Amino acid sequence: MSFLEVDIDELEALGRRLRALRDGFDTMGRDFGAYHEAIGSRRVNERLAQVAGNWTKHRQRIGADIEEAAAMAEAAAAQYRRTESGITGAAQGTEPP
Repeated sequence: MSFLEVDIDELEALGRRLRALRDGFDTMGRDFGAYHEAIGSRRVNERLAQVAGNWTKHRQRIGADIEEAAAMAEAAAAQYRRTESGITGAAQGTEPP
């Protein structure tokens, strides 16, 4: 028999922290275009634009992955709370909510 202990509050907090990370990640690197004038070189600017375009695609995918992990952490915490409530209710002889 195995034993599993979950800190439900910490699991919920993990979901919130992941969402905050995603929010910060979404804004990261959007300002590549602001450097065009300062750089001056057409070739360098073209490469920067290419990198920025690729980064935008990858940033969106990574942001979606972070969002999915946050949603899973929050859903797991909610399910643990329901299970815990059901066990408590059964032990007390009452109906679960």
